[in-house]
Amino acid sequence: MVYAVETFTTAGGDAARFGKPATATGGPLLVYCHGLGGDETEFSLADYDALRSWMLSNGWAWVEANGTGPGWGNDAQRAAYRAAYDHVTAGYAVTDVVLFGRSHGGIVSSWLYLYDTAIAPKAKGLILCAGVQDLIWGYDSGGFSTTIKTAYGTTSRPATVTAVTGHNPIGFPAADYAGKAVLFQYGDADTVVDPSANVLAQQARVASVLTVNQTDVAPGGDHYVPRARVAAHTAFLQTVATPPPTPEGIYRISAEYLFTGGQRYAIAPKA
Repeated sequence: MVYAVETFTTAGGDAARFGKPATATGGPLLVYCHGLGGDETEFSLADYDALRSWMLSNGWAWVEANGTGPGWGNDAQRAAYRAAYDHVTAGYAVTDVVLFGRSHGGIVSSWLYLYDTAIAPKAKGLILCAGVQDLIWGYDSGGFSTTIKTAYGTTSRPATVTAVTGHNPIGFPAADYAGKAVLFQYGDADTVVDPSANVLAQQARVASVLTVNQTDVAPGGDHYVPRARVAAHTAFLQTVATPPPTPEGIYRISAEYLFTGGQRYAIAPKA
């Protein structure tokens, strides 16, 4: 599959990348939100090679952004991903959208999926790939207090608790997930982002109102193993999104079958 990758700077000055099948003018889009320490190139890691290959072969595009770095879902990070999305949709007819929240990207991806005024109406699903869902857990137990305070411009825990109100997915109203589709993904030996305090805690809150509630567990998997679990990712994409139309062209029929009397008979095509 021939594909094209555009590196660009958003209207807000953030670095971003857009990949698509080379001749495509529209179709479904995956919005990738990177983990802590990642940037607009994270989705190009080898762990995602199989997923990118499947996406491109099946008419999917993706966009990823630096997202102002370790923003932990703050307003600037929300705006950065939205600006990257706007850049793409200015010249590409996006049909369906799936958000992919990797680790720290689980915070901003959850908000974009539920609430962004441009993305949410087209959003069909959310992948939480070992995603953080509780900023207060991250502050108290995850070892992320310094970067969270930096992201929200605070200097103390009480100030941070106040600042993250409305930004912390574990506090989003469960009713807002009604009819939504989420893949909760984690390794059961993850010592970086505790699944029980994040994806599993979120799943317990919202499972009863979801239309699609999928779980993918990597037995013995650490924080990084879920990135390469392409079977779970592609199964979810096929469940929630409408496949792009087959491109116009001339196709050769390689096989025809007749079904009768409970039997299948192959019919050779004419040369």
